Amino acid sequence: AANALGLKRLQIARLVTFPIAFRISLPAYGNEVVRMIKGSSLASTVTLLEITGMARQMVSATFAPYEIFIVAGAMYLALTTLAVKATQFLERRLSTEGTSKQRRKARLRPTLPHHEITTLVP
Repeated sequence: AANALGLKRLQIARLVTFPIAFRISLPAYGNEVVRMIKGSSLASTVTLLEITGMARQMVSATFAPYEIFIVAGAMYLALTTLAVKATQFLERRLSTEGTSKQRRKARLRPTLPHHEITTLVP
């Protein structure tokens, strides 16, 4: 169809192929981002300083493990929640199932036509 409209190869890629590919790959990419955030707690085993490694250093200096690890856990939770919400926002924004107003109306609309609803009521 894009060829029939006279679009060049680069225009087809930019306007047709890439948006479709991005829409399809976004959920998997979002899951991968969350997995990487959760997996980064293992990075301290290879001497890479990250949240868990910094928390361990702070515990050895302050001897307050509960408070520090609760804050570190809250930081991981916040990062993961932010990544999930950003992915959900992008999925909704890039959805091809109509505008948000159309989706909202579809959720509120009864599944049966009005004349069939009135005939079902005794």
